[in-house]
Amino acid sequence: MKGISAILPAGSGAMVVHQALAASIPGYHCLTYEPGREWFPPSLLLARGAAAPLVHAPPDHAVWVTPKNSRLLVTVHNYYLDASTKTFSSCVQRIHYRTDLRLFTKRALARADGVTAVSQFLADLVRDDLGYSGKITVIPNGIDLGRFHTPTERLQRSTVRILFAGNLSVRKGARILEALPSLMDPSAELWIASGLRHQHSSAQIKHQNVRWLGRVPLVEMPELYRSVDILLLPSFREGCSLTMVEAMASGLPVIAADAPCFREFLMPEQGALLARPGSAEEMAEQINRLVRDPELRLRMGSFNRNEAVRRFDRSVMISAYRAALDSIF
Repeated sequence: MKGISAILPAGSGAMVVHQALAASIPGYHCLTYEPGREWFPPSLLLARGAAAPLVHAPPDHAVWVTPKNSRLLVTVHNYYLDASTKTFSSCVQRIHYRTDLRLFTKRALARADGVTAVSQFLADLVRDDLGYSGKITVIPNGIDLGRFHTPTERLQRSTVRILFAGNLSVRKGARILEALPSLMDPSAELWIASGLRHQHSSAQIKHQNVRWLGRVPLVEMPELYRSVDILLLPSFREGCSLTMVEAMASGLPVIAADAPCFREFLMPEQGALLARPGSAEEMAEQINRLVRDPELRLRMGSFNRNEAVRRFDRSVMISAYRAALDSIF
């Protein structure tokens, strides 16, 4: 293959996936632009770089970054245009989602030579909310299972470490983090690793059982997963969360919001415990259940590792994208 440009906003979690493709597919390279440019879409014309025969981009602004004569593969990494996003969106965001971003997304899908989505949940949302009738190939995110693996031995500690890793936004469920420490078992510690676009101050979360990690480099994430005991995912909406996949591969049990985006990949009571979205009380109940039951933690973690090996091998993901690119190039 020659001349494939992936064009995404800088700091996007999806960039991890596209960098893996660039490392494995000849002629594939990644271009980024500052997210602030999305407020004035015509400025995205500058992000195209040299015209590539094929562009791979999310649908939001694909029509702006794709040259007229280039083919386009759209990948839906997440979706916020439906009415249910009101739960975690500001007034300005809701207007943006329902007007210009909706228009750009529909035009990108009509322009696309191929469409993929990282989950069946997202594929169904695109069909139901936008009335899209074309083919959508589902390709879940994949990771390097050699880098993300279970520790040779989980150390016995007096505390149980619960990890939240991600942008500290309303969509990620960050609001409940302030209430959780006082509801958790005293032997539990909440570790918080912020993402690249956090909107929440660590100064607002003051508790002796909270450890603020700040931004953790991607290269250090495998060791971080092996240093904790539970992953916390209170998000209202995800596509195919890389944090979830990486933690599963690292042998961690997961406590997540009971949302369709998680039910597609997490098995309740086998690898995960689910709680009502936005409820700190229910999330804390599930945390305390796992904190007090080390055997359950180990059993769920082992189940998740096996699921990750079965479903999220990076080589499988790369082969699927290669086939999607081949089909339109």
